[in-house]
Amino acid sequence: MERWSRARLPVATVVAASTLVLAPVALRRLHEVLFPLGKPLQRQPRLRRKFRVAILGAGVGGAALARWLRDLYGEDLELTVVNDGPVGGRIQALEASDGRTYEGGAAIISELNEYMIGFMRRLKLKEVTRVGVPVGIFDGRKFLFREADPLAAPLGLRGIAELQSAWRLISRYGLRALARLKGLMRHPAAPRFPRLYRALAGGEAYATPEALLRALGHECPGLTSDVAARWLAAGRPAGGGLPQRLIEELATGGMRSNYGGQGCDSLHALVGLVSIAGGFASRCFAVRGGNQQVPVGLLSSAQPERLLLRTTARAVRRAGSGSRQWEVLVEPDAPGEAMKGNGTPGARGELRSEGPFDLVAVAHPLERSSLRFEGLPAAPLPKGGFRRCVTHFVQGSLRRGLFTAATRSPPMAVLTVSWSSAPFYSIGLQMPVDLEGSREGRGMLDAALRGMPAIFKVFAPNELSEAQLDDIFEERQGPPKVLDWYAYPEYTVPQVLTPFLLDAEEGSLIYLNAIEQAASAMEMSAVSARNAANLAVRFVERRRGAGEQGEGF
Repeated sequence: MERWSRARLPVATVVAASTLVLAPVALRRLHEVLFPLGKPLQRQPRLRRKFRVAILGAGVGGAALARWLRDLYGEDLELTVVNDGPVGGRIQALEASDGRTYEGGAAIISELNEYMIGFMRRLKLKEVTRVGVPVGIFDGRKFLFREADPLAAPLGLRGIAELQSAWRLISRYGLRALARLKGLMRHPAAPRFPRLYRALAGGEAYATPEALLRALGHECPGLTSDVAARWLAAGRPAGGGLPQRLIEELATGGMRSNYGGQGCDSLHALVGLVSIAGGFASRCFAVRGGNQQVPVGLLSSAQPERLLLRTTARAVRRAGSGSRQWEVLVEPDAPGEAMKGNGTPGARGELRSEGPFDLVAVAHPLERSSLRFEGLPAAPLPKGGFRRCVTHFVQGSLRRGLFTAATRSPPMAVLTVSWSSAPFYSIGLQMPVDLEGSREGRGMLDAALRGMPAIFKVFAPNELSEAQLDDIFEERQGPPKVLDWYAYPEYTVPQVLTPFLLDAEEGSLIYLNAIEQAASAMEMSAVSARNAANLAVRFVERRRGAGEQGEGF
């Protein structure tokens, strides 16, 4: 018997190890079977009259809510969508100086993003996998860490360069620490998104971000009151148990690129975990042809009765004395977009009234909005601001003398630490949205490593001067294309969270972008939209059968 057990011990060990590796995958597959991705929401019972809704914003959140409300109410829904710019919000494409199109805003989708993947399936969109490029961590003078140059590998074999890069990572940060970083989303305090997805699919609706975060995990609300750097460094199980060097370099570099220069020392821990999930703990990709196709496709299929683009919502107020409905004052053809540059200036033209509406969903950040709420003195409006992050698309080659020896290729993705003296947050080689596949991507990477001009995206706190760009690039071709974004909230610790319901008693004024104070990402906007759809269902159910002033359903 003992001999039998010893003989089978290696087999048992392999089986056990395989089970540990495959169990999360199997659970994810089971979840997809029980809750199919991209499936339309179940139609609600017919209403006695039209359900009139205004959505103020047409990014991922506004477009997703529009599509889900159409699923729920079909022809009973009378939908108006108002947006001050193109459909997509902060997901926008840009044509660079090489004549090809690149992601100008939100660029990354994670394999963990159930709603974004569901939208892609519903719209029959395909993914394009990101081409891995050599990464370096820069302090303004030298690289603290850099991955191996694929072209300099022995025999030109990429596999050897990958092994060299892995060894450099292990040597600098430690194998155990890297494993902990990779597995942070399995930490007991980490958000459990499948649990939240199941709750929302079951009809749960949350009036506040705190309540939604509790559904993600009982420790998640507390993460918004803890600095990411402190939590990541704290010993397990109280924190991430990561070494200081890894936090200051690898984790902070990714966060500064993801959140407009804000790193582990300024972000709260929940944002930090979401950032790590999108950068280190999962496979990431984009939509072939551009991520903007997701909100465009969702809104198009929702078929709003009125779609008012390049129109700014200026005020929300009651439709009349004693009325429980709303009207929205809009300014057609108003210049500017709230999330870019100087934002939207004050009203210059005549305002037009739209409505009445039973429910108004605000699907853009009020921190940058010119929207007023009249007759709603107790509205808990958000405090704080948004972080400026100027995006430059430059065609050229990185100046070797700035980053490395003249005979070596610099990394094609340059991240920075919090004490960096560089005038930028990050630099990254870009691939066009119509990339044919990994072969074309590798060819573009190899050409850039050889010093051929390519398109690079530079994130910086301000618009860089020609002299600064010349310090960074050589052989620049054409002027840079610049997007002056206010794309990310200015996070604080502890973070003040604005409720989703701005009129808590009635539930007819919903603020989707309150979710961004917890974490800002395309999937988080979709989560908030799904919650808003459930809040709308509850609102209708409370009004169903009411007959006063013809406002019942």
